[in-house]
Amino acid sequence: MRFILTLLPLLYAPVWAISGDSITVKTKITGVPAVVHKELVLHIMVSWPGGLDKYPRVDVDEPQVTNLDLLGRGASGKALQDESGKIYAVKSYDFYYRPREAVVAAIAPVRVYLENKK
Repeated sequence: MRFILTLLPLLYAPVWAISGDSITVKTKITGVPAVVHKELVLHIMVSWPGGLDKYPRVDVDEPQVTNLDLLGRGASGKALQDESGKIYAVKSYDFYYRPREAVVAAIAPVRVYLENKK
């Protein structure tokens, strides 16, 4: 089974989440307000109850941007346990940008793909 979620990270809203079918997607932008030659980071966190192997394939499209140069990207995954002993997985994706000039920058909707192992 494959899920596709579309996110629109807004520069003035630091966290935005979609929850459905126990999957949570959050976005956060650090480095706002954007300043020329200063780094801006888009963080996308995808989490669900269970281990990392529940969704062995999780992909995030590279965001389409306006007036930003991509400097790099990174991803990580970890399984955590809460106080009640419940295990949940978190996959994080970070996109590092630098504004090109002192005007408005934009980040288009981002798609997140999850593939169930069934």
